[in-house]
Amino acid sequence: MRRAVAKNPHTPPAVRASLQDLVKSVVNQPPTSATLRGLSRIYNPQTDDLATVLSEYAESDVPFVRLVTLLHPLTPAEVLQQGAQSASWLERYAVADNPATPTDIKQQLTEDSNRIVRAVAIASLN
Repeated sequence: MRRAVAKNPHTPPAVRASLQDLVKSVVNQPPTSATLRGLSRIYNPQTDDLATVLSEYAESDVPFVRLVTLLHPLTPAEVLQQGAQSASWLERYAVADNPATPTDIKQQLTEDSNRIVRAVAIASLN
């Protein structure tokens, strides 16, 4: 909000000047979100191949980043295969729920030890 006020050409110069220091200090700080720190890099659609970036995200130490990656429909099949073998039932659930997961992997998950994973895999095959 402060950044928008500082950049607004109708903001009085004195107010804009007082906000400039706040805007600069916020911009120069590293991200504080654990999720953002868990990303190897931020996806840039002009320069990055999404499948490659998703493969990198799948290796993150942050469980939420891996979960979202395994839910993404453009995640490569080999990453989904690895996710289907994960010790985390949430990651196996994400693979079962991903519409791009190959049928043979979903079939494998219909026999998963977790009933939620099994149910999602069965439902997604129908």
